[in-house]
Amino acid sequence: MSTIIITQRWKSIINDSIGKFLVISLSASAGILFFTQRRNSVFDALSISALFIWRILLRHGQQRRLPKSLIIWTILYLISYGVGALISENRHWPFPELGSFRYVFVAGLLFTAPLPDQDRKTIIIFLFMTAALSGLIGILQYFGFIHMDYPRPHGFSPHPILYAAMLSFVCGSSVILYFPLSKNPFQTKKERYFLLTTFLLTFGGIFLSGSRGVWLALVVACTVTLFIYNRKKAVSFLLTIIIVCVIIFALSDTLRQRAVSIVTFFNTEDTVGSTGSRIELWKGALLIFKESPILGSGIWDFEANINKLIKEKKLNNVDTAVHAHNIFFQALATRGIMGLLFTSGLLASLMIWGKKEIKCEGRVGGYIIILCTVLTIMGGLTEDNMELTKYLSIFSMTIGLIGPYGDRDSKVT
Repeated sequence: MSTIIITQRWKSIINDSIGKFLVISLSASAGILFFTQRRNSVFDALSISALFIWRILLRHGQQRRLPKSLIIWTILYLISYGVGALISENRHWPFPELGSFRYVFVAGLLFTAPLPDQDRKTIIIFLFMTAALSGLIGILQYFGFIHMDYPRPHGFSPHPILYAAMLSFVCGSSVILYFPLSKNPFQTKKERYFLLTTFLLTFGGIFLSGSRGVWLALVVACTVTLFIYNRKKAVSFLLTIIIVCVIIFALSDTLRQRAVSIVTFFNTEDTVGSTGSRIELWKGALLIFKESPILGSGIWDFEANINKLIKEKKLNNVDTAVHAHNIFFQALATRGIMGLLFTSGLLASLMIWGKKEIKCEGRVGGYIIILCTVLTIMGGLTEDNMELTKYLSIFSMTIGLIGPYGDRDSKVT
């Protein structure tokens, strides 16, 4: 009997220690994510190890269960990506890129981890604070108070689009959490001011970065998610954003030109422009798909195949051809019809999961899951975001941390 008591006592101590350790390591990961250009850090590895020990080795009872359909589609997606790597003719495989998919497992482990709500909230607050500060840095860069080595604000990220995409998860989450949803961890007046400040700084960073696709993805994702919650609030949000954007466009020629270019037709812009080059890459992706329709050409061969098509005069020349600037065309070209099917299936299963979470007393986690998924789908129409390490990291942290808020006793099957 004494042995059992001692065992339980030590298990409790270990559980508490891992919980506190995760608060530190995940908070540090958030800081490194926004304030360095590094894609990986020791804190990522430590967090993954702690989550693995907690869930697998200690066999601690999970608070939530992941849908079986989501697990199956995730496995199929990863298998298709692995097959795409194996059949690629380019043998200089960038294994760190494959390693970025570990964050898919982080999302699941973090979602099911028995973290106390207060610890989750502490990490979320730190994540939001770092994103808000990153947004502020982008604003200061735009107005010339901080030097930047790129024509557009990008914080400490390597590119404005990635910078804006990362901020969009926190920006969108702050919008959703601002409303009185069930099991919302932010309910006091002071916390609502915190969310409002976070939104203003992150939205400012996104807007001034000039990342057109992220603008649209954020507005659409927030509107769709709020529409599920309350149609009137969705309309109010959309009208407010439109009014604010119109005012800013009226004051800034640069941002107005970026906005106008969103509706530029492909026949009015040559392949040197971003819109024209994307359309040319989409044409090339379809041509590659026709040659290897089932499994695709291999995930590392897209650029080589595009350059080949340019030499054969089947495509016009483009400035860069690293990827298709679209998750669906990229899947078709590099992983074939199977890759497109598994990518679409994974995204659809995420949407279904979010809707099921909402039906269970309308808990806030379901809205965040839908928000993140719509952000990925809309942003993925112009960028290959699902293969970016930093993007997957913030996507996983957002769902894994905020997704579980709700009725712990409910099980999703």
